[in-house]
Amino acid sequence: MKHKVNMKEKISALADGELSDFETRRLLEEISSDPEYKEFWKNIKKHTKRSETLLKLRMPDSLSEIMGAECLTALSDLADRIELKSGISPWLENSFHTQKFDLAIDTEPFTKDPNNEVIPLFMDPFILVTPIIWDKISLEELVSTKPLVGYGRTSKFGSNCTKIVANLGVNYQPRFSFDSTQSLLRFVQAGHGWAATSALCLFQSPNALKDISIRRCPKSEFRTFSLLHRANDSELAIQASKKFITVFHKLTKGPWATLSKSVTQMLNEINYSSLP
Repeated sequence: MKHKVNMKEKISALADGELSDFETRRLLEEISSDPEYKEFWKNIKKHTKRSETLLKLRMPDSLSEIMGAECLTALSDLADRIELKSGISPWLENSFHTQKFDLAIDTEPFTKDPNNEVIPLFMDPFILVTPIIWDKISLEELVSTKPLVGYGRTSKFGSNCTKIVANLGVNYQPRFSFDSTQSLLRFVQAGHGWAATSALCLFQSPNALKDISIRRCPKSEFRTFSLLHRANDSELAIQASKKFITVFHKLTKGPWATLSKSVTQMLNEINYSSLP
């Protein structure tokens, strides 16, 4: 009788996840050989509610729009529920530091914190876009005679684009600026100016691709998207990072290549030498 009580206590401990791997294997063998214990174990599993796991992921708006759904699908075996929210870079990192979510995809630079770690995922080259009717204009003429369209400077991306055009000799503020890539590309498409943006941003507005001209920056410029995670979530982050890289590969070889072979070629050139 005492043995049965002890066994049932052990089975309860098994349900609570309190046994070692060795104890678990040994106890499961005993359970399988006794009909009474098998029934007891079956009833415990039926009435034990497993806590539901929630994985909170954040990424920039620009990335969420073109690969957010694919990333969520890829993470489906890592948690019961997955929540994706998007925003701009300062908000993303600040929210991460205040424990509002588990993983974040963002671009450098990151605030140094010994409790956080970063896993590089993929690179996104910066480019120049103009109305297609300016396709034959030299870069020098473009910079000196055509109006610049810009991004706001409140985000990392906007700040980087400002530095790129400054390196080209632009020493004035753009008359028109946007916080939305789609709006900016439509403005360029309509012939109102040229802009610095990135290859991935072009996939946010596929309809504009046929009416704009794409140029490489004279000097190779790119941003690196990385996975920001807490040091004690390293195992989860490694699994997630591999899934994100796989999603990126599939999109560059499939849907994105269909939208623009020249843009995906730029992505392939800068990434394939560094991605696994």
